[in-house]
Amino acid sequence: MQIRKEAAVNKLSSNSTNLQASRSHIQGTDFEQGSTNLAKNQVLSRAAQAILSPSQPVGQAAHAADVVGLEGHLSTIRSRQERRRW
Repeated sequence: MQIRKEAAVNKLSSNSTNLQASRSHIQGTDFEQGSTNLAKNQVLSRAAQAILSPSQPVGQAAHAADVVGLEGHLSTIRSRQERRRW
């Protein structure tokens, strides 16, 4: 009878550990997805601002550099997500 109790306790402990690990993984994935969406929206917003801004070559170059920088950030986030899946 004692062995069955110990087995049940061990199984419950293992299930609890697995549940905590799964929850942590899901929260990390949710955060990464939110970061990706934020970066994507920033890229789209800056691109729209660059298109709609008055014709100022220096200003447009600065906007273009910002957009390229955000696209690089978005690419980095996607790479991290791919690595976590493996």
